[in-house]
Amino acid sequence: MKWLLLILLVAAGGDGAALTAQKLPPQTPSTVGPSDDFDALLERLRQESPGEYAKVRQLAERDRASALRFLRQRFGGTSAPISAKPGPDKPPAKSPATADSLKPPAAAPPLPARHDRFEKIETINVGEFTVELCRRDDGAFGLGEIRRGPLRLRRTDFLVTWRVDGKFPRFERREGLAVRLRDPVASVTFAPERRASAGTGFTGFSIRFQTSAGPVVETASWELGGDTRGLDYIDGYRGWHAPPSWTRAAAVPETNPKLLPSLLHGTGFQFEHGRDGALLHFHTTPGDRLRNASRGAALEFETTHDGAPDLKRFVFVTAGGSRTDLWTRAFEVAHAEMRGALGVPEPTREIWVRWPPFSRKGFRETAVECAGISAREGFSGVCLDVIWDNADFHGGKKNMNVRDYAICPGYGGEAGLHALMDECRRRGLRVNAWTPAGHLWSASPVWPAHPDWLLKNARGENFANPSGNPHGALDSGFRDYYRERVVGAVKQFGFDGLWLDTHLGYAQQWHRPQHGAQLASLYLDFIRAGARQLLVEGDAAALGAYSVFLTDDHARGWKNFAEPELFLGASIQAGFSEPRFYREHFRRFAAAGAPWVVDWDFLHSPKLAGPEFDAARREALQVVQDYARVKDRMAHRFAHADGSGYTWTNDRDAARVVWLLADAPLPDGRRGEAGKVYLVEAGR
Repeated sequence: MKWLLLILLVAAGGDGAALTAQKLPPQTPSTVGPSDDFDALLERLRQESPGEYAKVRQLAERDRASALRFLRQRFGGTSAPISAKPGPDKPPAKSPATADSLKPPAAAPPLPARHDRFEKIETINVGEFTVELCRRDDGAFGLGEIRRGPLRLRRTDFLVTWRVDGKFPRFERREGLAVRLRDPVASVTFAPERRASAGTGFTGFSIRFQTSAGPVVETASWELGGDTRGLDYIDGYRGWHAPPSWTRAAAVPETNPKLLPSLLHGTGFQFEHGRDGALLHFHTTPGDRLRNASRGAALEFETTHDGAPDLKRFVFVTAGGSRTDLWTRAFEVAHAEMRGALGVPEPTREIWVRWPPFSRKGFRETAVECAGISAREGFSGVCLDVIWDNADFHGGKKNMNVRDYAICPGYGGEAGLHALMDECRRRGLRVNAWTPAGHLWSASPVWPAHPDWLLKNARGENFANPSGNPHGALDSGFRDYYRERVVGAVKQFGFDGLWLDTHLGYAQQWHRPQHGAQLASLYLDFIRAGARQLLVEGDAAALGAYSVFLTDDHARGWKNFAEPELFLGASIQAGFSEPRFYREHFRRFAAAGAPWVVDWDFLHSPKLAGPEFDAARREALQVVQDYARVKDRMAHRFAHADGSGYTWTNDRDAARVVWLLADAPLPDGRRGEAGKVYLVEAGR
């Protein structure tokens, strides 16, 4: 058992730093609360009672703790996440929300501070850092104060400790930067580290904890300056009803309660920003997540993986640079490190069009109709509708109710799908196929044949997604069935990617032990089979692009729509029919590195007619063509200080790609116009 903790500090920026001055977005009310079950409970309320849902959403904007308290009371007081749709044998209890029940209570006092009693054994120097090795009163070994000069990197009213199989190892001896522990046997090894990205240098150190026993629980705190006051953090990607935003760290009991980074969740890392700069945590262990301690509450994570790969975290600190650009550099460094550790290739930049459902025309006919047009319009990839055998051909409704992981005969079967792939290859189009994330139709014959494959929720009931479809347990034979069918299809047809639907609930950590690690392992198998472009519903971390299907109603619910720079690396499925969304927002998102997946019907349906649609289509296709022209040179993003757009650099040459959203001067002195993209070659 081992993992690695990597702590890095941002040094002064290089040439790219001149581009990083950024007008900070306004502070938003905290929408993040103290428990992982908020999203699941809120989604269940939306399914069962839209009226109550709207009221609770409003309450959550000003007092999320009260909203969570109401949700728990509404659904029986459970604190465990539950499926969004209750089983048929347990109808939901109706308890209408009243004005009194949704009234925010008085502000809760801060949680009491912990005060571990411990003594310092010695202080060691790790590069530019000092680390105190300590012994708690009960004999447990831990880390106390950690500094870079006068700057503290964690709160020090309790130690960083490790519990191995229920026991706390004790200090035995130090050998250079390696600490040997006993009862049980373990080691903690420190090493200085450096990284660089887009002209920004990262200086820090790593901590590697190794033991042969398990499970292992780590309790830690990593707070820039040793306190949450004055810190903001980004809560990651969490579905259409919770777009990423900056939140005050001191406004919630835990520093990062919602963003518990892993290979499956959010952007895969923790990020905090304050007056001293920025702090970043991440790790590469497939199934684990990190939880940070904050205003008095010590939180833990547990790993049960024998021979687990290294666990890595990064900390960035700098006195200058914008919050958004530091977050961008953190994104780049963390994801590059995770991809390297896992052997995952970097995805290419594409702009996708989502083809019409095959229920209208089969595989072969759809390709003949759509492939040539998609290529001419400038798209580099297509997202396919359901390719799997589904309820439409077996007495049910909705083709997304997949009956079996087998290519659908009703759409043309394997021969028709091969013909579709051949046509896309001929046109130079990458292909991404929609795939359920471990779920099948409730009437699928798989479940009666293998009842032991059904995943259970925290209450021991069959887990179901918001559509009521069960998921498979990955510690059963379902894992091999799912893997073999999907990996086989990727290899047989040569898919470039998969759009994994209903991932978010399936990836939650309250499932059985090892579930998260096994799901991450499956995703790695998909990528290694050739599906390197994973679009993952709800979040994705380092294994794929955040993807979510947004309709008109969803988009209207976003206050001021959304801040596009916080969706870096995302791939938003644009199910909009309102033309103004494309005209007002599509270019902003493409410029920020989060282009939408454009819906075929929006571009080509005769039902969507009129001057507004014509203008929106012209704008959308112009953005597609602009993006296709420069996308391969868009590696490192920098936000303009005046909000006029974004400049992208790359490591291959000195050219700069400038997306302007407002009139502004270009790097070569020319005057640039809003709504245009400029490629400024080296030397100009």
